This record gives sequence, C-alpha cells and structure tokens, in this order.
Amino acid sequence: MNKLLITLFIVFASPVAISLELHSNDKFKLSPQETIAVTQNIAHSLEHIYLYPERAKDISQKLIFESNTGRFKRSYDTEQYRSDIRATIVKATHDTAIDVIGEQPLLGLASDSVKVETSDNNIGYMSITGDSNYTDSEELILKAFDIFKNVDAMIIDIRSAGKVDLSLVQVMLSYFVEEGTLLGKVVSNDEVSSLVARKTTGYDKFKNNFPLYILNSSFVSGEWEFFSYSLQQVDKAKVIGESTMGIGYLTKYIKVANNILLKLPYARIVLEGPDETWEKSGVIPNYFTDEKEAFNKAYSLALLEVSNQ
Repeated sequence: MNKLLITLFIVFASPVAISLELHSNDKFKLSPQETIAVTQNIAHSLEHIYLYPERAKDISQKLIFESNTGRFKRSYDTEQYRSDIRATIVKATHDTAIDVIGEQPLLGLASDSVKVETSDNNIGYMSITGDSNYTDSEELILKAFDIFKNVDAMIIDIRSAGKVDLSLVQVMLSYFVEEGTLLGKVVSNDEVSSLVARKTTGYDKFKNNFPLYILNSSFVSGEWEFFSYSLQQVDKAKVIGESTMGIGYLTKYIKVANNILLKLPYARIVLEGPDETWEKSGVIPNYFTDEKEAFNKAYSLALLEVSNQ
C-alpha cells in the first residue's frame, strides 16, 4: 500500500488533580491527613460516579468512618494503601473491575497514533493503536476521515486500540449512520441519557452501502466493542478477526491523589432489543481469522466488493 503523507500522533494529557499533593521528599508515603483525603475522595467517587451505587452505599459510608476513626486514619506506605483499600472495596462490592493504581509519569506513556493509508486499488486503511482518550480527538478523526472521502472501501483496524472516550466512539459512528440515529442509551450512576449520531456534513457516501471492515482482536473491550458491535448490527460493517473481550460496562480513571488513580466502572450502554449486547460473549466476527490474517482477509473482501460495484 502507498502510505499517504499523514500520520497523526496523539499524546494525552495528565488528568486534573483532585485537591491532594503528596510530600515532595517522601512520595511513597501518605501522612494521616493524606490518607484521610484520598479515602474520602474514593468514597465520594463510589457514591456519585460508580455505575452500581447500591453496591457501594455501605462501603462508601464505611470508608468515610474509617478515614476519621479507623485504620485509614494513619500514615501509609502508598503501595500498601492501594492494595488494602482495593481489597476492601472489591470484597464489599464483589466487583473486580474496580482498581486503585499508581499514576504513570507522562514520559512513561506511549505516544498514541492514528495512521492512515490508501492503496493503489483505492481502499483506505486506518490503524488506531494505544490509548485514544485525548482532548482534540474529534479534530484528529475528522482529518483522518477527510482523507477517505473518495475511497471505494475502508478498513478500520482497532486490534491494538486501548482506552478511548465514549465521545470519540460517538463521533466515529456518526460517519456511518444518519444524523440523529439513536446509537444507544447510556446508563450511569444517576441518569439515563441518549447517545445519538452527530452531524457529519459531506460524508453521505459512508452512510450508503459503503464497504467497511473492522479488524478486532481478543483484547478489544468496552467502548471499542460498542463501536464494532453497533456497526455490525445495523449492517454497516463486517467484523473480521477474533471475538472481543465481552466487557459491557465502561470504565474511567479518576485521580484521587497526586499519584493515585481509581479505576471505576461508570456506565453501560443499553441497545434496542433484549439480546443486543456484546456482554460476556464479545463481538462475534463475521469472518474468524487469527491476528496475522485479519488484514489480508479484509483487503481481499474489499477488493471483491469494489470490483462488483
């Protein structure tokens, strides 16, 4: 394939700090005051952000109590604190998706990228690798899709895609379905909201029987599963590769201290119909292949469909 002169590199910014700074000369220790602050930040997130607040009601109150009077009102080794409080939360909620982890330094984060190519046969290929929860995602995706305005078919490779904001997935879906189409309903801690396709002027070609192929792997989860599942179910795309992880909830990382993040399920997407979900089963490919053969299969199918147009 002839690579176009465009490669979009994205490095995502560090999250907004939440009212806590650890001692600069002892970053691996939490003072009693810091332990209280972190614990109360976690309790607040469980109560107001966690997808299943009924599971977290008792443990949230318990954490507030223990931050004022019990074992979480003392000096703590940071690693031990993360281990102890995660074990406490998971035991109470029975939810192993919750995690308390150390924030990685910015330099330790991989440069995320969107790579766009086109072939001699006028087939577009977009590869998304690494985490994609960046602030200017809509602008970058618009630039990438703009290159494909005149291609005859498209392959989107999300086999190595990592974290992504739901808003980016909504933008991407909007290129392939009509504006205003209900994509699903987002159920969060205290509300249900509709997720609809947005306006994408000038991309009608993508919405009308356009040959689209999505490459999946067994590592694809959450928001990216929603992306491929949604397009597959409305016959806008063929999925190629492996069944995905089958994670139906969405997670976010909440900064509860200067170097501590709380990973928390915060929402799930409800689609039309009782059986329309990728939960547990994953997104089942239209064509099963191993990872090495997925692109070749998609490209051969695209060539065949283009030649028959």
